[in-house]
Amino acid sequence: DFITVENKTAQKKIINAEDIVKIALFDIWVENDDRKPTNNNILLDSSGKGFALNAIDHAFTFSSLHFNELTHKDVCFSDNDSILYSPLAKSIIKKTKINSTYYKQLEEMFYLCIEKVKSNFSEIISNLPAGLDFTEEDKTILSDYLFNNQRNISVYQHFSYIVNSIKK
Repeated sequence: DFITVENKTAQKKIINAEDIVKIALFDIWVENDDRKPTNNNILLDSSGKGFALNAIDHAFTFSSLHFNELTHKDVCFSDNDSILYSPLAKSIIKKTKINSTYYKQLEEMFYLCIEKVKSNFSEIISNLPAGLDFTEEDKTILSDYLFNNQRNISVYQHFSYIVNSIKK
C-alpha cells in the first residue's frame, strides 16, 4: 500500500481524502463488520491528477445478523474496528479542520442521505437478486432498522465520539 502515513506526497494525491470519514459513517449506519484498519476494502482509482477512494465489499453489514435479529435499540458497531482507526484515516482526520460547522454539515448530509435511501427503498429492494429470499417481513424489519430516528441519532453520536477520540 503506497499511500501510507509516512508517504505524505502520495496522501496529497488523494482527491477525495475526506470521503474516508463519510465511508466510516456509512459503515456505522449499516454496521459493516468487514471494513476495518486491517481490511480497508477501499480501492484507489486513478483519476486525472490524483487518486479517488472507492469503498467496496459491503458483505458483512448489519453486524452479520439475519434481518429478524436486527434491533434498532442499539448501535452494535465495534469502535476499534472502524476504518477511522487506520493510519491513513487518522492522518486525514488530524489534518482536517473538524469543528462544529464541519460536524453540522456532515450531520445534515447524513440525514439527507438517509431520507434519499428511504424514498428509494422499495426500488433498491426490488434490485436485490431473487436468490436472496428477501421477504416482505425482512423488508419491514430492515426499513424499521435503517430509518429509526433514535437509532440514527445514536449512530451519529457514536461516529462523533470515535472522530473526537482520534482528533485529541
